[in-house]
Amino acid sequence: MIKLNISEETLSNKEQLAKVVNKLIYIKVVSKEGNALKVKENQDFYNGILPNIIVKDDTTFEPKIFNFAKPITDTATKAFIGEEPDIISSGKKEQKDKCETFKRKLYARQYHKETFSVGKSASIYGSGFLALYNEVGDIFPRFRTLNPQFCDVVYDCTLAQKPLLAFNIVSNEKIVSNRLTKNYLVYVYTKENLYVYETLDTNIDDPMKPSARKDFVKPFLSFKTSDGNFLSVIEHNFKDIPIIEFPNNEELKGDFECVKDLISIYNNLQNNRCLNVHDIVNYVLMLKNVRIGDQTEVNTMLGMLREHRVLPVEGEDVDAKFLSNPLNQLELQTLANDIKQNIHYICRVPDLSSVDFSQNASDPIIKIKTKPLMDLCKEKELFFTEPYLKF
Repeated sequence: MIKLNISEETLSNKEQLAKVVNKLIYIKVVSKEGNALKVKENQDFYNGILPNIIVKDDTTFEPKIFNFAKPITDTATKAFIGEEPDIISSGKKEQKDKCETFKRKLYARQYHKETFSVGKSASIYGSGFLALYNEVGDIFPRFRTLNPQFCDVVYDCTLAQKPLLAFNIVSNEKIVSNRLTKNYLVYVYTKENLYVYETLDTNIDDPMKPSARKDFVKPFLSFKTSDGNFLSVIEHNFKDIPIIEFPNNEELKGDFECVKDLISIYNNLQNNRCLNVHDIVNYVLMLKNVRIGDQTEVNTMLGMLREHRVLPVEGEDVDAKFLSNPLNQLELQTLANDIKQNIHYICRVPDLSSVDFSQNASDPIIKIKTKPLMDLCKEKELFFTEPYLKF
């Protein structure tokens, strides 16, 4: 969701619309703060790239990421929209037959798959975007879930928050003077038209600065007419903006956003536990009054210890023993379990594979354990119903 203090009259003016597109490029591509940064961060959490693990620099230990974001998202999405909402009619047989025909057409267009994808996208980013489009010869629309990192819906600043336009940004490559250049194409959808703009290149200067060039974006001639000419704008014939935003909740936040800090703490705790064990293994052996000898004798001793579990020692009052781990692993595991439990408690998505969840599987207990998840699904339904009915 993007709010701009503009009116529908602004969109009918080509120069004003180009300025609006400049702002949208800044918000989605240039800006390193706000919603654009959050979307990229949530995507990295879901894909297991984040959080960053803090470990000592002088070690060969490779940190591992415990990915909570993916199971939280997948469980919440499957619980909420694992099955496509059914379309039924209480009318006469003719009306019921029309409903069945309509459902078959939706299934053929994989509408059930796309609604699941948009629900998953909303669970990750806080909002999902579903687009309608047609190919040549189509009499029934097709559907596609768009990436919120490059797509959004723009609303006015009135209390009604009316949608004014939607846009989708795609990367474009082309050959100019035998050189590969890259830029962005911006597809802008109003209630009547589809406009296409292109940026100068992907090395974008801040278009919000006074020194920004006026031709930062320009119309892109991409639609060929019957007489061979090319246009940058056509009517899309959907009679409304063909990109719908599906909010995940009132705050437009993903299901795991409220626990990202706890996920980071858990990852650092577990990795530092593993690092501690890794370090202890590397220097656990203590030798007392043992004549070690030169490097050749040391290598021989280590080889016998490694291969035969035998340690040859020589000297008076000698002793050899492994040092115990100074960290209390049991206490650390208890702390890690508490953090993990709080993660699932706060985000309201239970760990269905945990021993605690499966210990008592009676119906009353299962209902109690899954009540927070069901409440989360009801909250999602409140904000999903209105955009879903628009289709």
